[in-house]
Amino acid sequence: MMYYLLLFIILIFFIFMAIFLYKYLIDILKHCKIKLNKHIVYSMLVLSIISIFGSIVVIFLSTFWSMLSLFILHLSIMSCLIYLLNIFFKKNKLWNKIYIFLPLLLSTIIIIYGYINMHNVVSTSYEVHNNKVNNDYKIILIADLHYGVSLNNKQLKKYCDEISSLNPDIVILAGDIVDEKTTKKQMQDAIKLIGSIKNNYGIFFIYGNHDKNTYSRNPKYKTYELISELNKNKITILEEYMQNINDDIVLIGRGYDNRLPIEDILERVDTNRFILSVDHVPQEYTRNIENGVNMLLSGHTHAGQIFPVGLIERIFKTSDQIYGIEEHEDFAAIVTSGIAGWAMPIRTEKHSEYVIINLSK
Repeated sequence: MMYYLLLFIILIFFIFMAIFLYKYLIDILKHCKIKLNKHIVYSMLVLSIISIFGSIVVIFLSTFWSMLSLFILHLSIMSCLIYLLNIFFKKNKLWNKIYIFLPLLLSTIIIIYGYINMHNVVSTSYEVHNNKVNNDYKIILIADLHYGVSLNNKQLKKYCDEISSLNPDIVILAGDIVDEKTTKKQMQDAIKLIGSIKNNYGIFFIYGNHDKNTYSRNPKYKTYELISELNKNKITILEEYMQNINDDIVLIGRGYDNRLPIEDILERVDTNRFILSVDHVPQEYTRNIENGVNMLLSGHTHAGQIFPVGLIERIFKTSDQIYGIEEHEDFAAIVTSGIAGWAMPIRTEKHSEYVIINLSK
């Protein structure tokens, strides 16, 4: 029921965007002193509807179409905001001269910022303390690379070298490293580069909702080819499986589908040891806490990626957490915004990142 309500609200939102885009186009024509007749008015209305709803269809086709689509969508949002401001400033002469151009200017700035923001990968660090560990550990969390959307070989190598220089103990790949747009060659390149990261106890991978080409009728690589590449580069696949780290940490990888209850997985685990679970989607926090999990690492949300998606995710609680760290006694949950993004090389919400977790007693 909640998802139907969300879809209804999104539909209403797009209808309003089409209305404001139509109003903005009419105002531009008036500003240019073009005489309006019913044919032009109807044409602008049809153009606005096609532009808004067409943008949703073509937004995933290519970099050009995604940037154009987002520009149109932001143009309608900015025109709405400018019209609201116009209520207060319409008597100002300077405002009346420039306000008609502001939606175009602001939309252009947002798209340029989003492109730069997507490609500017930063490191985010968290300090986590727990008396169950006997040693200090540096854990690297990488998620949502969606290789081929924004990062290329040279850029990914740069970040893998950066991570290697940190001398990490454990490297976690929390899903969606590749997706439906990733070619077989790109998949192989990405896994090879990530597999080259220097570490002390291993690189561990779980599946996200895109890694297996779930949403593609004609996948560019097969799941067994991905598995073969991971094995070749000594990356351990954790799917409903446990791994002991240094006789100190129990590392659990959750599957995206075909999941066992966390209670079944942990029934053979000594809860006096530090239990680290990796789940692509930030979910089941209460059950993890009740069953003795000490740390849960996730991605998936992209922290919204494109405004106002993050706001909608928070309002409708699509996940237990959207971004950052939440701590509850002996439990810490960390959600990364991802080292890249899905479908389009633009990020207008949080930054792109890989996460450094310093775990100590």
